Amino acid sequence: MCAYVVVFPGTEIVQGMSLNSHELESDLELDPLVFKAMFNLKYLSVTHYYCTTKRSNLPQGLRFLPDELRYLCWNHYPLRTLPPNFKPQNLVELNLWRSKLEKLWDGVQNFGSLKVLHLEESENLIEIPNLSQALKVEKIYLTGCTSLKRLPSSIGKLKSLQLLHLDRCSKLEYLPEISEPMPNLRMLNLSESGIIGLPKSIYNLIGIESLVLNGCQNLKSLPTSIRELKSLKELRLSFCSKLEYLPEILEPMPNLRVLELSESGIIDLPKSIYNLIGIESFVLNECQNLKSLPTTICLPESIYNLIGIESLVLIGCQNLRSLPTSIPELKSLKELRLSFCSKLEHLPEILEPMPNLKVLDLSESGIKDLPKSTYNLIGIESLVLNECQKSQESSNQHLILEQLRHFQYDLPVRAALKHACDTSCPLCGSGLESAIHLFLFGKRVRLLWFMSQWHLRTDSLLYDSMASFLEIVLDRNYDRDFLVYASLLVDTVWRARN
Repeated sequence: MCAYVVVFPGTEIVQGMSLNSHELESDLELDPLVFKAMFNLKYLSVTHYYCTTKRSNLPQGLRFLPDELRYLCWNHYPLRTLPPNFKPQNLVELNLWRSKLEKLWDGVQNFGSLKVLHLEESENLIEIPNLSQALKVEKIYLTGCTSLKRLPSSIGKLKSLQLLHLDRCSKLEYLPEISEPMPNLRMLNLSESGIIGLPKSIYNLIGIESLVLNGCQNLKSLPTSIRELKSLKELRLSFCSKLEYLPEILEPMPNLRVLELSESGIIDLPKSIYNLIGIESFVLNECQNLKSLPTTICLPESIYNLIGIESLVLIGCQNLRSLPTSIPELKSLKELRLSFCSKLEHLPEILEPMPNLKVLDLSESGIKDLPKSTYNLIGIESLVLNECQKSQESSNQHLILEQLRHFQYDLPVRAALKHACDTSCPLCGSGLESAIHLFLFGKRVRLLWFMSQWHLRTDSLLYDSMASFLEIVLDRNYDRDFLVYASLLVDTVWRARN
């Protein structure tokens, strides 16, 4: 049984109405003139939830909406258009996400008060109306409008626009030219859209801070004018498999902090990369085409000019064979991740201290040995060599362990670790070297180390038969790291014996 709502006297005084599907006992069928007498209605919300199949339906369409409406929210709106006689001049927010709309209406409407437009997941939406009158609009959300092929040229004239979400608009291949400066647009999201290229006039996005193009499989190039975006803070281009080159950066981009190119088709980095003087995070995970020379593949030597970079991520770059010798000059670098770089066999010498590098991840890389100058990693906190088969098989493995002994962060535990030689334990035959080997390659040790970071009491892993050893090792005057390392070592050695 369906309820049928008709017009009744007194509705002219109603200023707000909310219908929630979870409060309905059955489907609600609305009369096409249900809102006609509510000419003072300013707030209308019709909400449907995923957990219910009950809906507010319009079997005979909708012929009227009050012109006084300020806020209209109707998710799963069931019709192809809004009533043609609706005048939205007072509307501040229009929210019709997951609607059946194909278009809002024909022609130009006065959107003079509109600030927010939500049409997400409206999969039948073909076009957006002319927005030349929407001079106050600040946010437009069109995420997942998979039938949308074009935007009106007027969108490039919206001076107040701050956010524009076009992600997952899979049929949207081009943006209109931006004919005049848009000073307030901060965020443009085109992730997983059908975008082939950006307009040359993108330089008019003078206030843009975040440009997101992740997963744009059709994107082949960027306009050279992108370097003119002086306010840009993050540029995300991950999973753009057809993007092979970046344009040259002929002048400094001081505000760009994040550049992501993971799993893109990048072959070479521009020689002028040094102009990214404000970069902090540079991510190139699984860029399997990355190369710069016919016989060797490396990053440009000019990378040392990226004086502010804090994170350099090259995970899974399987053709990367070498790093530039200038890498140690990145004084702000905090993490360098090179895991799964199977052809990377050597690191450059570290000829001067790198006090800020905390994380060096070489897991499952082709690394055969570490440079003799590894001791210059004076700030290192995490060195990951998991599954470095070449290093484990290398005759230089003893050299790696010897170098590790000189790390500043290991010095407090050397005195304890050197007591870990026990001829009855197969893992303790070489004293300190085996102890460090346990920590580098022992899965149990690494697991317990992470437990210690979660503030579990690793210093309570005591065993009676090692009591005398613990009395020496677990000196409460040492700092927390000493207790953690010593406890991990003791626990691992004891489990190996038993």
